[in-house]
Amino acid sequence: MNLGHLFSGVFIFLLFFVINGVSSETLEYDVLKVDYGDDITISNSEIWLDGDILVDGNLSIENSNINVNRSIDLTISEIRINSTGELRISNSTITTIGNDTLSYSMYTIVSDAGKLIITNTTIDYSMIWLVGGEATIVDALLNGHSIVNYGIFSEDTILNMNNVFITNYTLGLRSIGTIPVQNQVSFTNCTSWMTQEWWVNFTAIDTSTGSSVIGFQIRQWDVDDTMLGTWNWAKEYEIDSTGQRIDHLANFTAFANFGLAHVDDTWSQVITENTAFVRYFNLDVTAIEYKSAEVYASGKLWEPGQAVPKWSEINVLVTIDNPTDYNFSNLYLDMDINNNKGFARDSISISPNGETVGNISWQASLEGPLSLRITTNLVLSSLNENSTLSLSKFVEVGSKNGSKNEGVITGNMLALFGILAILTACSYIIYSGVEEADELSVEDIKLASENGDSDDNRLDEEE
Repeated sequence: MNLGHLFSGVFIFLLFFVINGVSSETLEYDVLKVDYGDDITISNSEIWLDGDILVDGNLSIENSNINVNRSIDLTISEIRINSTGELRISNSTITTIGNDTLSYSMYTIVSDAGKLIITNTTIDYSMIWLVGGEATIVDALLNGHSIVNYGIFSEDTILNMNNVFITNYTLGLRSIGTIPVQNQVSFTNCTSWMTQEWWVNFTAIDTSTGSSVIGFQIRQWDVDDTMLGTWNWAKEYEIDSTGQRIDHLANFTAFANFGLAHVDDTWSQVITENTAFVRYFNLDVTAIEYKSAEVYASGKLWEPGQAVPKWSEINVLVTIDNPTDYNFSNLYLDMDINNNKGFARDSISISPNGETVGNISWQASLEGPLSLRITTNLVLSSLNENSTLSLSKFVEVGSKNGSKNEGVITGNMLALFGILAILTACSYIIYSGVEEADELSVEDIKLASENGDSDDNRLDEEE
């Protein structure tokens, strides 16, 4: 604290000493209400307040002491200025009353879009809550006596402070939406001196339609990844108990549920003014498509025109292109055979902004040319009708004993056996003919021999 602040503080306390030395009138109020149009001045008085002060007109309190009793029901008393009201407090003190049964408690000076002017005044056990309107605080001392509370909370308020001492608060000054003018404002024994914060709001836009989307839940997160209590205002900086400024990076997430799909968003941003977040999402479910499909039979890539053996394991690998921000879970790939449903089903999740490969398998229990139709139903609560992805593959399934190629081989073997049989028969016929010819030759020789002997005998006889 510099010398000027010290002299200012001494001046304020000397002023209060002089005020207390003046004879005063004692006034007691359960509720002091100043209606719209009223113009009331209270001066040189000892005011005892059991309830609230409600100001809709003009109220001036000068050279007085205001004593706020703690209410029996433990509620917090208010000195409230409404939007049509103006309250001026000068050369006065405001405090609470303590006794053997009731300890000191907080009360609040509230300006709800009204006008508040405080000069040369000491305020104990209180906080000043400003929402809109105007406030001027000059030559004042605020002492929170280490009860957990703000000194001054200023929200969208034109606030001017000059020569103000704020002491013994958890947070001396919290400003949201506007920048307070501070001249010679001192903070002592406060956990944090002040924070400057700004309003933020959020709008989600569907890029496919250009229209806004409702249903997003926004969260703000602290540096330790704990969720903050609110997201619609964000801190620009904080001045800690040593007077050091700490700049802040605001962290946000957005989440929306659309049935079996959801959309997540995460971003960080330095907030230096009231900010409107506009986040863009591709929510065109019709842009999601089956990009390609491959068929495998018993682990080998199937080529069109090939026959698949019966009871083979047929796998269809489907590539799904998802250019949207939808993240799908608990979806299914369904396989229909020749338009008959329920042959196979496998679960699948589809990630946003990329490709996902799904696999569905079926043991080929049918034969013949088969149409394998793969479908995925994209269920969205935002759609009147569900969107379904589909594609078809045509596969020839052969018999259990072999494929068509094996049948061709079997036919060739039968033909070969037939040719061998014919050749065998021909060989037999040829062999039989040769044997018969040989037998005829032997007979001829025998006959010739016999004929030769007869001729010789005849010759002998002739001789």
